[in-house]
Amino acid sequence: MNEQDFSSRFFVNEHCSILGAAIDITVQECLWVLLERLARERRNHLVRCQLFGEMMLEAIQRQGKYRKMISEEYKAMALAAIPLHDIGKVLVSEAILFKQEKLTESEYQVAKEHVCLGRDLIKKVAGNIGDSELSKVIEDVVAYHHERWDGRGYPEGLAGEDIPLAARLMAIIDTYDSMTARRGPADVFAHEEAVTIIETAAGALFDPEMVRTFAALSGHFREISIQYAD
Repeated sequence: MNEQDFSSRFFVNEHCSILGAAIDITVQECLWVLLERLARERRNHLVRCQLFGEMMLEAIQRQGKYRKMISEEYKAMALAAIPLHDIGKVLVSEAILFKQEKLTESEYQVAKEHVCLGRDLIKKVAGNIGDSELSKVIEDVVAYHHERWDGRGYPEGLAGEDIPLAARLMAIIDTYDSMTARRGPADVFAHEEAVTIIETAAGALFDPEMVRTFAALSGHFREISIQYAD
């Protein structure tokens, strides 16, 4: 097992301990399946997203519009939720998830279902979490990280601050990692290009306030991407 494999596997075990032993069987199995699938392309995706999220949440706590919303308790819940954002993908066909060609419209609609599938999965085990606030934050991140600030996202077309805060944050860090992490033979965006795309999408795809925080931290995003490269 190489160092990257070990860091990802250690991460899954540690993360499940945060959520509590009661749901380890269900959630840990799903995380293992997801990790094995990510190993084909972005094995350290979950690790990077966790680190990106922690960095942004700490920055938001220090200053900015949402600083009073980010208590230590909320930060801990958001960090527990971030690695679960794509948990629904374990229920989507690998043929669709790893298709190299552009998805057909029908395939794209199936792929989009991962957010609702993931939310349903979390709801099934929510009673075992023993913390309704934690389960709500996890559901928000899983279900709404593909919503857009302008209301043109999915699954519900939420807009602006109607999109849960942790999901708005997840949208930015997931997009950055998706653009900059190598996916098999596919080309990746340069760090600078990815930052420019995200900044340009402020007010359309992303929360403008959070984009400002991201831009201020973008150099640290690059450092994490290099340190935990696939």
